Amino acid sequence: MNFLNPSVLIGLFAVSIPILIHLLNLRKLKKVDFSTLMFLKEIQKSKMRRIKLKQLLLLALRIFVIAFLVLAFSKPVLENYSFSADAEGKSTVLIFLDDSFSMDAHDVNGRYFDQAKRTVSGILENYSESDEIILIPSSITGFKNSAGITGGISEIKDSLEFLKVSYKPFKLNDAFILSEQILKNSVNPNKDVFIISDFQSVNIDERSEIFKNKDASDVNYFFIKSGSRNISNLSLDSLAVISKIPAKFGNIRLSVNLTNHSETPVFNKSLKLFIDGKLAEENLTDVNAKSFTKKEFSFTADRAGDIHGYIELAADNLQEDELTQDNRIYFDIYVPGKIKVGMIGNPENFKFVNAALNSAQNLTPDENSENLFEILYQNDVTEDIFNKDVLMISTDQSFSGNDGKMLSEFLEAGKGIFIFLNESTDIENFNSNISSVLNVPVIEKLKTDELQNLNLKFGKIDFENPLIAEIFRNKQLNITSESLIDFPDIRKYFQLIMNDKSFPVITLSDNRAFISETELPKGKFLMSAVSAGTGFSDFPLNNIFPPLMIRSVFYLNSDFSFTNENMIGRSNVISVKGLKHITGLNSPDGNFTEINYGISGPSDKFLIIPYSESTASKGLYIINDSAGNKFGFSLNSDPAESKTGVLSEEEIDVVIKNFGLVNAVQIKDINNISAVISEKRTGTSLWKYFLIAALFFLALELIYSKKLEE
Repeated sequence: MNFLNPSVLIGLFAVSIPILIHLLNLRKLKKVDFSTLMFLKEIQKSKMRRIKLKQLLLLALRIFVIAFLVLAFSKPVLENYSFSADAEGKSTVLIFLDDSFSMDAHDVNGRYFDQAKRTVSGILENYSESDEIILIPSSITGFKNSAGITGGISEIKDSLEFLKVSYKPFKLNDAFILSEQILKNSVNPNKDVFIISDFQSVNIDERSEIFKNKDASDVNYFFIKSGSRNISNLSLDSLAVISKIPAKFGNIRLSVNLTNHSETPVFNKSLKLFIDGKLAEENLTDVNAKSFTKKEFSFTADRAGDIHGYIELAADNLQEDELTQDNRIYFDIYVPGKIKVGMIGNPENFKFVNAALNSAQNLTPDENSENLFEILYQNDVTEDIFNKDVLMISTDQSFSGNDGKMLSEFLEAGKGIFIFLNESTDIENFNSNISSVLNVPVIEKLKTDELQNLNLKFGKIDFENPLIAEIFRNKQLNITSESLIDFPDIRKYFQLIMNDKSFPVITLSDNRAFISETELPKGKFLMSAVSAGTGFSDFPLNNIFPPLMIRSVFYLNSDFSFTNENMIGRSNVISVKGLKHITGLNSPDGNFTEINYGISGPSDKFLIIPYSESTASKGLYIINDSAGNKFGFSLNSDPAESKTGVLSEEEIDVVIKNFGLVNAVQIKDINNISAVISEKRTGTSLWKYFLIAALFFLALELIYSKKLEE
């Protein structure tokens, strides 16, 4: 047991006062013997012993009253046996400050983040310049080799004034792991960790088990909650591109979720779509309480390359939407430029395909714009194919083993092939040198004119397949729909045997594949059971043929896989298109960061962008290469940070228990910070108990002395 105010212990000498009084009273007694009373002496001895015992007991009660009263004012504390604290030793102090944007909310005491900064200042008052103090904003916990803000108390206070809320969510587990890393190298006897946050429910994640049951018996943890109310918030999240094949001059459709995290519905909220900084569309929508609504937008891609945009929620009512950091969601869509289409075979075999592709150029709004497709003919499969983006094959010649090998390498480079079988196709040769090498459907046999009387037409169409999607305007169409499509007449076709990676896009009425797709590790492969001419059917004359051919080229050229999962606070994998040697990164605020990263080959198209100071902002980023090429990507905030649910004091206590923190306490009143720190540093305060004991013995003394007088 220690005493925080040991000088008061000198008052224990006061216990001598009742002892002296007791002794003086004994000296006043005089012995007077009366002969007539001599016979009473023996009778009185036993009675006098009882009186002396009662007087000694009364003396002891008075001594206890004085002693416990003095001890109470000396502030006794009982040291915690679970850690060795040293009130006179130096301290290592870590202060984790939640700077996620949920701390931008307000209550009667002001903005949560401002309250938290005042709390930090109050904590600093309890330490000296000789202590090691580190202020750690939660946004830097994910930085590589993050060290926090160090220096003297005055320097930390100065830095505190310049801190702002960030887009990175705060995770308690990050704070625990970082504190363990820092404190394991500390030689100071006192180790204090402060966590100041609004304590959203999302502050605890599935990784929390990593820290659980760690040995932190020599560390004091202090949890301080900033803010006192549940706030209202609207957020934009889960943006998706509905259009499966973005194309120049094509209509690109988007959808976004507007989520209402509050207890009351909202009405007529304005959502705006901006493309390359210009307003493209505006919609109004309502959202029920604790619900979300999906809203669609569309725009025309009037150029190739990166299309940059964002959807914005108008911040028109702060009572309904207290956090504005999640009112804008950014996106990037890559639209390919001129596509080099290699047509292998007799040009006559492709006259209808060629006409269909040329019709796409005629439909563009700008007659002077660059052609969408560059058509290049060649008779055979040669090394020249690797200069093309897409191959369409309808050759009259047999395939060699080397042809299959080169086509396989072409697919491995992430490109696309569409094969039209025709009258000259040698089934055995095709199966041996193409099907087995590329792992695509095998030809069973050619079904010919005897099927004319069967009226063979289309059976099922997979309207969800990117190749077919958006050709038809009827949104109710699906894979089994009977639609009003003008079906072609089919006189003969090759029966295909599907493998486990192949599936029909269009099925004939006899359940055989008309056009099939094969899923490959890289690249795309389509096969038609009929020729691209009119020898097998009138398919090239059908109204579905031109859009199907156009979309086939776009689809085969595209490795489009839109993702909105690039978020601040984590490492993101970026699909890089058209870049070779990356030299730098431009952030939304205009800062440039040098990067030295080479793209070694066509299969290496991804760049890992770690979380750092350079990627801590929300918005559009531009990657640059040594040739002056640029590629954009967007970073958005984590939707979890928009959720407004917070932990109660009882739930925080449960968190402390679940994490196995033996020396952790919640500071529920920021005005009581100093007292709690002193108590945790030196032990459990006992002055209250000593004061109660003093009052108890005083009461006993009064009762007992009155009884003696009676």
